[in-house]
Amino acid sequence: GGLRLVAPESSEELALESARQYDECYGLAFAQQLKNKDIPEGGSKAVCLIDTNNILHGTRDYVLHKSVKAMTDSILDLVVDTKENRDAIVDYFGKREVLYLGPDGNVTPEDINWIIKQADRREYETPDAF
Repeated sequence: GGLRLVAPESSEELALESARQYDECYGLAFAQQLKNKDIPEGGSKAVCLIDTNNILHGTRDYVLHKSVKAMTDSILDLVVDTKENRDAIVDYFGKREVLYLGPDGNVTPEDINWIIKQADRREYETPDAF
């Protein structure tokens, strides 16, 4: 697994990255699957494309950290079983899934520590694995 943040430095690069995001994420997940061929869960990736071109100078890192937090909370909204979301979530798999948002491009150790703490606060069953 892993979470990769992509923050192109120009509008042109943003357009190019936008056109190739699916292929990149698929390729990363496929490579992870091959690398972890003996692990039943296999491999996966998440890639977040973040437009930082029109933000204030010096706030890029802040925006990247906020993106990690937003992505984390969005996933936790889907995987943590609560009374509020129980009727809204459609579960085709039928059993608990363990997710791991390990560090990849632009994700810092501080982000990973925050992810673990947030997963614990949100009562994810195995926060250290998230």
